[in-house]
This record gives sequence, C-alpha cells and structure tokens, in this order.
Amino acid sequence: MDILRAKSPRMIGKEIGVHFLAYNLVCGLMARTAAGAQLVARALSFKGAMQLLVAFHQQLR
Repeated sequence: MDILRAKSPRMIGKEIGVHFLAYNLVCGLMARTAAGAQLVARALSFKGAMQLLVAFHQQLR
C-alpha cells in the first residue's frame, strides 16, 4: 500500500479498504494454515505468505 493510485477521496477510501480486506484475508489464511499444522499463527511470516500467494497466482496465469 505504498502508492495509492486513486484521485478522489472516495476512491482512496475504497482503495484503503481493499488493502485492509486483503491483509485480513492473508492473516485468516495464515491462521487456518497454522491451526492445521498445530502452530501459532504468529510463527508464520506474513511476507512469506504473500510471496507464496503471488507465486501461486502467477502460476495460474
């Protein structure tokens, strides 16, 4: 979320909301994964999870 591309305040709000949604979805996925592996979710890396999701998405193309 280092660069906001929207121009209007309304669209900036929506863009920030989408970033929060994506963050929470990744955290939820990490929590489910940690529970399945009997780990604490804090033991997982957010950056590592994002890198795996991006790599997976690129393979789907």
